[in-house]
Amino acid sequence: MSDIIEKLQGIDSVESLSSFIVENMAALYDLCNAEWDTLCAGREELESFFLFKHSLIAKLDFTDQDNRAFLLICLDLSQRLNLLSVIPHLVRVVNKHSEHIHLNKRLTAGISYIHPRPRTADDIIEKYSHICNLLQEAIETEEDNNQKCLVTFLNYYSAAVDQLSDQYAN
Repeated sequence: MSDIIEKLQGIDSVESLSSFIVENMAALYDLCNAEWDTLCAGREELESFFLFKHSLIAKLDFTDQDNRAFLLICLDLSQRLNLLSVIPHLVRVVNKHSEHIHLNKRLTAGISYIHPRPRTADDIIEKYSHICNLLQEAIETEEDNNQKCLVTFLNYYSAAVDQLSDQYAN
């Protein structure tokens, strides 16, 4: 799995990224479905790729199914690894190409807890019901099991604790 991440690091143009996606789609799906330990081992490299190459990702042709799948894989990995600094960059790409890219309910829930960034405890609490409803719908209609939805919820909880800890620690 680390070889696919290493290959991503070497990409320096939209054309090479597009070719990489076509040639490595099966390996990208495997990475997306990898065990937690495997993902954690490549966390820093993935975060670096997403942060420093998001402009290349944004220039992909999203009328192409493989490119759409790649963007959704990037978003899924960012969400599962709780890469809070990456998600807004990828969301901008999704929003720009919304006529071609459709998010499932779990990804929508995962995005909604950090983008737009909540500023107050009330903002965080206000999102709770919406996120829970989306995750429940995802479990019932979209996901094979509830594991990814549970991870999404735990990341929301973690983000909420992180954002509120400074306000209420004293």
